[in-house]
Amino acid sequence: MKKRLLFLSMFFFSYIAMAQVAVYWRADGPSNGSWEYGSTCDGSGTDGQWYYNSWGGNRSRPDCYSKHDIYFDNNAITTMNLNGLTDFGARRIFFTSNATSPRTLSSSDNRTLWLSANNGNPKIENNSTATHTFNVPIKLEANSELNPVSGGLTFTSLISNNGYWIDIWGGTSNTLLISGGLTGTGGLSVKNNTFVKYASVTAYTGDTYVEAGTLEVCDDMSSNNITVKSGSKLQINGTDVDIQNLIIEAGGYVEILPGKSLTVNGTLTNNGTLTLKSDATNGTGSLVTKGVVTNGGTTNYTIEQYLTGGRNWYISSPVSNGTLTMAGFERNEPGAGWNAISAGASAAIGKGYVVQPGANGNTTFSGTINDSEPSLTLSRTTGVEKEGFNLIGNPYPSYLDWTKAYTQNTSIMPTSTMWYRTYTGGAYAFWTVNGASGVGSPTDASYMIPPAQAFWVRANANNVSFSFTKAMRSHATSTNLLKSKAANNPILSIARIKVSNSINSDETVLYVHQNASNDLDMFDSEKMSNNDASRPEIFTKINSEELAINGMSHLPLDTEIPLGFRTEQQHSFELSVTEFAGFDSNIKLVIKDAVAQAEQELFSGHTYSFTSGNCNNTSRFSLIFKSNNATTENKLPVDNQTFVYKNSNKQLVVKLNEFESRYAQIIIYNTTGQKVHEQIISANETVIGKELKAGIYFIKIKNGTAENLLKAIIE
Repeated sequence: MKKRLLFLSMFFFSYIAMAQVAVYWRADGPSNGSWEYGSTCDGSGTDGQWYYNSWGGNRSRPDCYSKHDIYFDNNAITTMNLNGLTDFGARRIFFTSNATSPRTLSSSDNRTLWLSANNGNPKIENNSTATHTFNVPIKLEANSELNPVSGGLTFTSLISNNGYWIDIWGGTSNTLLISGGLTGTGGLSVKNNTFVKYASVTAYTGDTYVEAGTLEVCDDMSSNNITVKSGSKLQINGTDVDIQNLIIEAGGYVEILPGKSLTVNGTLTNNGTLTLKSDATNGTGSLVTKGVVTNGGTTNYTIEQYLTGGRNWYISSPVSNGTLTMAGFERNEPGAGWNAISAGASAAIGKGYVVQPGANGNTTFSGTINDSEPSLTLSRTTGVEKEGFNLIGNPYPSYLDWTKAYTQNTSIMPTSTMWYRTYTGGAYAFWTVNGASGVGSPTDASYMIPPAQAFWVRANANNVSFSFTKAMRSHATSTNLLKSKAANNPILSIARIKVSNSINSDETVLYVHQNASNDLDMFDSEKMSNNDASRPEIFTKINSEELAINGMSHLPLDTEIPLGFRTEQQHSFELSVTEFAGFDSNIKLVIKDAVAQAEQELFSGHTYSFTSGNCNNTSRFSLIFKSNNATTENKLPVDNQTFVYKNSNKQLVVKLNEFESRYAQIIIYNTTGQKVHEQIISANETVIGKELKAGIYFIKIKNGTAENLLKAIIE
């Protein structure tokens, strides 16, 4: 009996040895790289791509559902095709240290690679320094390992776990990339100091554990629970990454990279550290929590905000128990001034502060994220400068949607407007955002208020309460959302007009909105003067109100709209249109200058030049939206004394308000510098006697000792 048992045992081990032989990819096989070349599913046939190392014999390929260990060595063929009549299986796949050229496994007929169970867990292991890529779907038959020991592994097609667990091992600094997604009820665990990058929307519902190393998530994960254990890191590197429940154990670390965002739809439990990173290029990360937030301490969160030194910044605290890391100021509306705040002082939720860092770098807020719905009391003191203007701030570690914030607080605000204070062109300026429409001026002024950003609002009465709600929280993917309008946006058309003195500029906006009126309403935003002598300003008006943004129900065609202009310096200026969108092709925008007695169409790339001294009026300029059936005398000014225009006979006319007969002449050049016409000026008005073809011309006007050059476009 004992001998018989021994015989059976020997037979059993012999069977296992035969079933788990090492099968090598041949270096001298056919060059087309097909795994099924010259063979059938049962491994018969000749001229195959495979051989058994221990037997020294050729083999066409392992069985279709093979339990073999497959090795890739220093062979010549690096692009392989998993083709054939059925799917293909292997127990373990190894890339040896000699496989230093990147290998790619693909399938032109959608075959699947099965990782089969046979006396041990399946695995894919890379012992070379190269990164090898699997472009075929993978299905598991047992708990499996993915192990980039020395190099990298990339999976671009779907991995179906079939309810089994995937353990990811690997060496320090090696990368495993899953970009094709993961499905099934099984879980995922990062077990060693490797770098795992998950870059695909997933449908797997098992748990995820980050036990060591780093898991970088670039897209949504529907995993029930993601647990970050001590000494490991979860890194969010995607736009609006959604996960269900997030558990950060003591010593665990989660970071949201600059400009990236995370939404936790379920429970957030933080006994470790969660950091929103920031840099000069991408801004600050963003976090939205929709379920219960449980914290194991009072300093579990760090929110960074990158600031450049040597200038003022308007900031607010996104944590509930935060402090200012540097000295600053808070607005005192009743006193029409500022109160000094020392470094280390508590930063009240929802309040805005002004700070000036000494050097470039991140300022940080450490504490517990604000998960409440705070209120802030606003003041309006009759008769003071900037009456009713209060500096408040975004209280959340996410973006704040001003269109929603305004809607919540309509009853305590005279308009739907908020203002940013920013530093551009070497001077400070106010940017304006209309909450009723979402329109901002300039275009970079977004209604999505970043984390840690303070902004200005105006109260309509004293001691009114401004309310924040969690429904106002959102993510933003751009600092300029207004350029990408939705197809159902109620903004019908928009025009942006800019004035510039070549150093600083200002803008006013006119737009047509289906819900606006042509009277003063919530679709209009008042002008907040910059109070800066170096910066010119423009605005439109309704009644006595100066407007940075003017919302209308319809265009007042062929009607002058006063354009206010303000400057405190003698200078040369240019007016231009930076956006003219949504208008009928028969509509054109014309600037009228009452001082120069000139009119000129404004369109992209074409500016209106003028000079001005210290002034503040609405009588010099006006805007006219003209239809094509309106007649326009297109006068093109050179300066206040000289201009060129086209008369009703489509002839160019030079007009000089002050005429000197000595050496007065007109010289016209084309774009190549060739003189095409020359004519003596004999009176205050001179009709150019040459018919000019369509094109661009330079007209030199010499009037006594004065000389001017005008660029003219003939259509």
